[in-house]
Amino acid sequence: MAESKRQLAGALEQLMEQKPLDQVRVSEIVALAGVSKQTFYHHFTDKYHLMEYCFRDMFSQQFDRMATLAPFGECYLDFLTQCRQRKTFLRNGFTSQDVNSLYRVMHHALRDAYGKRVRVYGVADEGAVGFCLDFFSKGCAGCTRHWFDQGMDLSNEQLVELISLCIPAGIAKYFQ
Repeated sequence: MAESKRQLAGALEQLMEQKPLDQVRVSEIVALAGVSKQTFYHHFTDKYHLMEYCFRDMFSQQFDRMATLAPFGECYLDFLTQCRQRKTFLRNGFTSQDVNSLYRVMHHALRDAYGKRVRVYGVADEGAVGFCLDFFSKGCAGCTRHWFDQGMDLSNEQLVELISLCIPAGIAKYFQ
């Protein structure tokens, strides 16, 4: 079962190196993966769900590190380095106008990691802290998407410096 998920993920990643997600068809994914549509739908509700699986898998180490006490700037630099390495896949994911777009997926993945980060400090990620985490994770996802849209014109270090300036005061102490 895990093998077919990996095959489907590999097929989508390969297709998204060539064209935007909205132009990829499930029939292309299953043909390239060598599995049936039934297998696809056993694992995923649609291609956007598969894209989320791919994104979270390719950035799992970065998200895991963000969820620790490691310096935030170093963690986000590592994330941006991986973004540069996967830039075609990400750019083709960011072009989607679907409600399940890569922006939404990135926001939720960052929010999950940031929530775990504050819980390391014994703080619940709800109320004012939760609001600040939502705000900051949406901002990080939006700034990263804008960075892609602008051709990655800033260095990773410059973008991390700018993002760090935008950490809400209500959570700043958890993002040193």
